[in-house]
Amino acid sequence: MKLKIWAALLVVYIFWGSTYLAIRYAVETIPPFLMAGTRFLVAGFLLYGWRRLVGDTGPTRKQWGAAGEYAGNGRRGQYSGISSRAEP
Repeated sequence: MKLKIWAALLVVYIFWGSTYLAIRYAVETIPPFLMAGTRFLVAGFLLYGWRRLVGDTGPTRKQWGAAGEYAGNGRRGQYSGISSRAEP
């Protein structure tokens, strides 16, 4: 059990660290908010595809509408982008 915990921590450290490393290099060529938006969009597609492969049903039209309303109106401007502003 202890080995699994250490392995999980190692995976978290590697992925978390690589995220900030990727941000540092990406902001040199891509505007920070475009890069952050692309990152979140890719993550969303990956999670959606994974959950569909596992066997979960897709959202209904009503749920898609609520999600779009939340993303379009409720959260606009609340993401500060601080983690996307890595400077060399």
